[in-house]
Amino acid sequence: MSTTIQLNENESSFELLSVNSKEVEFRMNGVIYKGILIFEEAHKLIIELNGKRHTLLKAQKGRTTFLNIDGRSVNILPQSSKRKTMESHEVGPQAPMPGKIFRILVEVGQEVSAGDSLIVMEAMKMEHTLKANITGIVTKIFFKIGEQVDHGELLVEIKEPKLNE
Repeated sequence: MSTTIQLNENESSFELLSVNSKEVEFRMNGVIYKGILIFEEAHKLIIELNGKRHTLLKAQKGRTTFLNIDGRSVNILPQSSKRKTMESHEVGPQAPMPGKIFRILVEVGQEVSAGDSLIVMEAMKMEHTLKANITGIVTKIFFKIGEQVDHGELLVEIKEPKLNE
């Protein structure tokens, strides 16, 4: 599965193709890289690419993975964190702060009205109920109960019904 890597202000596609006891293979921006795995630990990898050794340190915060590659910071964003440009007829609530999905009150395909409760998040030891801001049909639910979400992530997509002219 391809994911997005954010290096400074630039986004790149990244896909880990294989890791075994001796080799690492990944694709970045369509180019396949093969390396030799020198050392692997829970949060540290040392690989050799084109005769040069690279140290990768990994940390996790919420749904974002942070890598440090030879002293350069890289953020790996989960697929749902990619800020998609929504068409004007598709909207939905975004996480007001980091937290965990506590309850999902709707299903895909369900009609909702503006003000209907959609999702309950748990953040800062409190429950926060997120409501529909338009009347429409739920087309996507991006998270499951118990999953962590980051501030600003789109939680539910609602599509306004098209008017017949």
